[in-house]
Amino acid sequence: MKKLFLISFALTLAVTVRAQQLPLYSQYMYNPFLHNPSLTGFKESPQVFLVHRQQWRDMPGSPVTNALSVDGKFPGNEKIGMGLYVYQDVTDLIERLGLGGAYSYSFQLSGDHFLLAGLSFGVTDNQIDFSRALVMDKDDPFLYSDKRRKISMDAAFGLTYWWNDLQVGFSVPQLLGNDVRYISNESNAYYHLSRHYTAGAKYSFNISESNQIKGEPSVMVRMMKGAPVQVDVNAMVSWKDFLFGGFSYRSNYAVGAHFGIKLNHSLSAGYYYDYVISDIGSYSGGGHEFMLGYAFGGKKEEKKPEENSVQQMTDSLLMVLKKENQEQKTEIDSLKKAVDDLRNVPVPVNYNPGGNNTPGGNNTPGGSNPNNPGSSNTTPVDTAGLIKKASLTEFKTEIGATIDPGFYVIVGAFKGEGNAMEVKEKWIKMGYQTSKVLFNAKRKLFYVTVLQTPVKDAAITELKEVRSGAEDTWIFEMK
Repeated sequence: MKKLFLISFALTLAVTVRAQQLPLYSQYMYNPFLHNPSLTGFKESPQVFLVHRQQWRDMPGSPVTNALSVDGKFPGNEKIGMGLYVYQDVTDLIERLGLGGAYSYSFQLSGDHFLLAGLSFGVTDNQIDFSRALVMDKDDPFLYSDKRRKISMDAAFGLTYWWNDLQVGFSVPQLLGNDVRYISNESNAYYHLSRHYTAGAKYSFNISESNQIKGEPSVMVRMMKGAPVQVDVNAMVSWKDFLFGGFSYRSNYAVGAHFGIKLNHSLSAGYYYDYVISDIGSYSGGGHEFMLGYAFGGKKEEKKPEENSVQQMTDSLLMVLKKENQEQKTEIDSLKKAVDDLRNVPVPVNYNPGGNNTPGGNNTPGGSNPNNPGSSNTTPVDTAGLIKKASLTEFKTEIGATIDPGFYVIVGAFKGEGNAMEVKEKWIKMGYQTSKVLFNAKRKLFYVTVLQTPVKDAAITELKEVRSGAEDTWIFEMK
């Protein structure tokens, strides 16, 4: 009788754990740290997430998962991310309680190309409660009637390639591939923690820049020896970084829909529903997943309706510095004087305010000046006061990487990151493909730069060209 029970138990357990050994999450696009340790601390602010998931809610003993995670950048070094996680995953008689930590590091390959590597390590309490089993003969002395538990080590490894709005990642959960053994005097029951492989990619883009609507398609592939490959295809849309939602397809399993809300750039909440389309769909009851997140230090950005390029530039450095302390007054006066000098330059007859004065338009260098035949519209720009010295250590890239020394042509500075990103995209569309956003943590400002060069003369030449499209332009000499 005992041998028959152990064989039945082993077969049931093998089917259960091979079908789903790892907790299954559906809203991982908002908290990718849970499935890829290389994305630990990838956000600017530390964040904490709480997830509750109930799978196949109409089936007795169906999987129930609870998870809590917190991650952020390491103080003093934004290339390093650190995080902690704890989860509980219960499926009928089997319960797993895991606790661990994660570490990531960002490598700058070249320009806007980065490689993120991460490793997580933890312990898992694997429990089987035989007292909850339904058996025919409860008086059989060979049957287990207690709870068995075994502590095992676990680890995961991940890599992510990041270029602007594209992310491509790979991770290996249950890296150690341990056996969990429940040993007694007369038996040796165990199951194997199979090594998993996941790969995914996502891309962010603007659907409507004026209405602040963004799209984010993504795909994830899961692989494990002895189990079919599973593919997730997700399509997410967000509006003003306030409302978000989308649809998902999980091959050989389910389709789903999710929606959520984000308040004050700090508190967020989301809900996901699974509609099972596999063979168990008619009696499984689908699944529910709830998510609650909080970003520490998040601030609500003020948004003005129907902002045009001129209104956005009012948030530039010239307006911001007027509110700074007396220590910066000399720099402000110097910049204002340079701008006033440029405004006093005689304007050509063919100048058309509101017309095509952008780079490449009718008023660019090389055009004709009716008041001075044979000459061009190019007026020498006095760079006195427009080349500012800055400390290299005060600036980081959009994802927290260090920058190289040299001369940076700056076309604006902003209190809000959203405004800076919009202006960067405008300059990219105008042909300045190397445009990027730099963050100064000391001043709490986001700077948009269209060129970085080690040659001073090259920076001055570029400055003259872009001033027709952005009057408040200057050069940072980073040392």
